[in-house]
Amino acid sequence: MLFKGTWMPEADKYKAMGYVKNLGTWISPQRLKTIQKQQAEAREQIKFRSDWKNAWVYNTEPGHFSIVSNVSPELVGNIGVGMEQCYSELAKVFGAKTNLKNIKVEVYATQEQFMKHSGEAGLAMGSNVLGYFWYLGHDMGIRCFYAGSPEQTMSTLFHECTHLVIHSVCEK
Repeated sequence: MLFKGTWMPEADKYKAMGYVKNLGTWISPQRLKTIQKQQAEAREQIKFRSDWKNAWVYNTEPGHFSIVSNVSPELVGNIGVGMEQCYSELAKVFGAKTNLKNIKVEVYATQEQFMKHSGEAGLAMGSNVLGYFWYLGHDMGIRCFYAGSPEQTMSTLFHECTHLVIHSVCEK
């Protein structure tokens, strides 16, 4: 590459410009500092949200679910999208006419948190339970824990969503 009238390898040009290599890409030191600051802030936010009392809250569109979770923010968003898709398909299959709104879906990062909070809610669970649909009067929701993989967790949530939709169809 030609740089200031001299032919040189690309790496030498970027070094001469004061750039640094980050994840295979040459960037300015200022950009690297910005990236590192953003990463540190994201790590702090995830650490803060890992405590259940500071859990993420994600309200889905069109609004059937309110996801509360202390897993990663990406997984919370994926859970929200997946739950809406699952609800839409199940509502068609079962002919659900009701439009449920803001059903609470709690996804705990650990089984211990799941069991503790279930017990505090008066729904003590054994260690063989991955999740459940609950209905108490007019209050209902789905509760589970991260089961080792996004696929297993979503499978549990979809199973419990089936109970939710069947309940909403048969409730009349």
